[in-house]
Amino acid sequence: MSRPRVLVLEAELGLRLRWIAALSDAVDARGPADAGPPLREVRRDRVPWALLGLGRGQLADGLQLCRQLRTDREPPGVGLIDPWDRLDGDAALRLHGAQGYLGGDPDPAQLRAFVSALVGGEQPLVRVPARRGLLARLLGPAAGKT
Repeated sequence: MSRPRVLVLEAELGLRLRWIAALSDAVDARGPADAGPPLREVRRDRVPWALLGLGRGQLADGLQLCRQLRTDREPPGVGLIDPWDRLDGDAALRLHGAQGYLGGDPDPAQLRAFVSALVGGEQPLVRVPARRGLLARLLGPAAGKT
């Protein structure tokens, strides 16, 4: 049985490579083949699943791409990954036509679980608790108090 193909569209190279590596055991994950428009890439390759990263400066473009994909005769399933958890997940699914929403910066296991649920036909809405950064860990519990 072949593994589901997933195109990972995230402009920030470090995130994209981290997500592809995390998913490589579970699905056939890859990034775009060229630097062309993502819509052309998805349509040309007819990928069944696309993960759209809504990273820094990509929120509006990613949501527009999601809506454009929904107009295709055979649209791919779309999972939105919003590292800053800026959207209401239910609204993201209803208004933009996505099949899943992951808010926050997931660790590899959380990302695999999200994609597994997505390609399994569920509509996962996942919010990942914020990871504490180095400064917060160094300053301890007082770092979050003002």
